[in-house]
Amino acid sequence: MGLFTKSKKDSYKIKDGICTVTFEKTGELTSERVKEIFELPEVKECKAVNVEIGDGVITIDEKAFDGRTSLTSIKIPKGITRIGKFAFNSCTRLTSVEIPEGVTSIDIWAFHYCTGLISVELPNSVATIGDRAFYDCESLTSITVDEGNQAYKSIDGNLYTKDGKTLVQYAIGKEDARFKIPDGVTTIGEEAFYACESLDCIEIPKGVETIGNFAFSHCKSLTSIELPEGAKTIGAWAFYACSALARVVIPKSVTTIGDRAFHDCSIITSITVDEENQAYKSVSSNLYTKDGQKLIKYAVGKENTRFAIPEGVTGIGDYAFYGCESLISILLPESLASIGDFAFGDCFSLASIEIPKGVTVIGENAFSCCSDLSICCEAEGQPSTWKLSWNPNNRPVKWGHEIVRKARKGKQIND
Repeated sequence: MGLFTKSKKDSYKIKDGICTVTFEKTGELTSERVKEIFELPEVKECKAVNVEIGDGVITIDEKAFDGRTSLTSIKIPKGITRIGKFAFNSCTRLTSVEIPEGVTSIDIWAFHYCTGLISVELPNSVATIGDRAFYDCESLTSITVDEGNQAYKSIDGNLYTKDGKTLVQYAIGKEDARFKIPDGVTTIGEEAFYACESLDCIEIPKGVETIGNFAFSHCKSLTSIELPEGAKTIGAWAFYACSALARVVIPKSVTTIGDRAFHDCSIITSITVDEENQAYKSVSSNLYTKDGQKLIKYAVGKENTRFAIPEGVTGIGDYAFYGCESLISILLPESLASIGDFAFGDCFSLASIEIPKGVTVIGENAFSCCSDLSICCEAEGQPSTWKLSWNPNNRPVKWGHEIVRKARKGKQIND
């Protein structure tokens, strides 16, 4: 016979250091009820906790088991209809979950960072799976969906919408080095491949139009990506922190590249854009808007020590040079008017830069962590339109500096 909590709703028993918890019949399983048992001293001392939920429970509420790292297994009854957001967030020892028939909704972040989760089984009743429901589940190798489900399906252990047009979640714990996205997919969902460390090659077929935000973020083995003709949108942070990514090929069809899509790709040396693209272009393997007025991304993995931004560029994008450790000197064009947030952040080797008087905007932390930098400005004093934190490390600044532009008229020193 088990011991009951003070509320007498739920019970638990302990044997050989393993606690078995039973949540009895009632409508909602809340975080307060879970806390009442999990925070008991004798339960906290257990090496593992197994949970059984009574038939009368209909909802596993928001954050019910959030951070319960001792949870190793759970039996969910058929009466459950919804699993709330963050319900099992950071339950790092939970290895498998079988969602019963009757569950219609799995909310956002429901199983976020369940790092021990290996397999998930979804019934035909599930109609809605929230964003990032299985986000950062690094051991996940299999997502199985009942064939009768009308909203989702599983192909080779990965999760897709029923029509096969959206790849919702790749099982990132797989050890495969290569993966070909099936024909018929038009959208790669947000965070679909997030933190998949095994894949070094992903083949994207024609027909894919959209790559969601963070879709390939932290894919640390991915070495190159070639987007097919027909691709239109690359989401924000799509390839963030792909630390092995050296080469990107963008077709003429791409019309939108989201903020910091290639941020923190520390060895990238080549960004190539089809010459017929109407929104973007590549100059010396760096990414610009088609009109050449904005430098969006410098390929920071290059070994060049000096770089001259082409005349005609009026804006340097947020994080454009962020993390470029090779550049010692950068020449800014007379046409330049704005420098974005963190544009030169973590450019540890950057020793000198001359800022033309036409620069009216400098963003936050534009020169953060440039520990050896000396700054010379044509302006007589700091313009009021520059962010107060543009020079957060208080590197020395010389105002009223005269810039000699003879070198700009000669041979470029870019590459």
